Amino acid sequence: QSDLTVGVGFLLSDAINDVAAQYPDEWFLLIDSVAEQPNIQSVIFKEHEPSFLVGVAAGMVSKTGKIGIVGGIRIPPVIRYEVGFKAGVLAVRPDAEFSIAYADSFSDPAKGKELALAQFNQGADIVLPIAGLTGVGCYEAVKERNKPGTEWVIGADVTQDHLAPGFELCVSRKGVDFAVYDGCRQVVEGTFEGGIHNLGLKEGGVGFEDPNNRVPEEVKGFIRAYQKMILDGTLTVPTTDEE
Repeated sequence: QSDLTVGVGFLLSDAINDVAAQYPDEWFLLIDSVAEQPNIQSVIFKEHEPSFLVGVAAGMVSKTGKIGIVGGIRIPPVIRYEVGFKAGVLAVRPDAEFSIAYADSFSDPAKGKELALAQFNQGADIVLPIAGLTGVGCYEAVKERNKPGTEWVIGADVTQDHLAPGFELCVSRKGVDFAVYDGCRQVVEGTFEGGIHNLGLKEGGVGFEDPNNRVPEEVKGFIRAYQKMILDGTLTVPTTDEE
């Protein structure tokens, strides 16, 4: 009986597709995936854009030049995160080394902690978790090692600094809340329609954030310059391994 049914996450694609076909006169909003049905609004994000910007921060702040990435499952949104981040790091630190590990789960914080600890032990001083609940383990790892100012995690989607206060360098914001609110607003105003909405920096759906002011001002200057290049089209951030 709802006016709008929202499915958050790539892994809900089949479920939303199946149910939307049974209720062709109802509206559906699908986050992080694309469905080819007229009553489904598919919202995807340009995760690679803010991820590139936090990559610039990581590349400039890292002392060791070794960067870790802990992923959940290598689905398209996570790939965009990973590829954009690596490109951002390499833009300012061409000699950077990456350690990339996937837990094959978005709900295994113990595995996430194990993978992050291994990366820190191998010399990485910044780790980007793109792993849902699994990523909580990365915060547990950096908190346990307790090396303030020298080892960091970078937040994905939303700040999670409360999990390891003082150890989150910055955030690659992904506005799932922005997309859901906008879908609800459209329903209320009678303007909701199916199709694909691809939200990036220009649309306000993603962004670089430094909620705790831990990124040096000089580094932020580079980030602003790169963001301007992305917005005016002079820089195209890669989205796939091939690109």
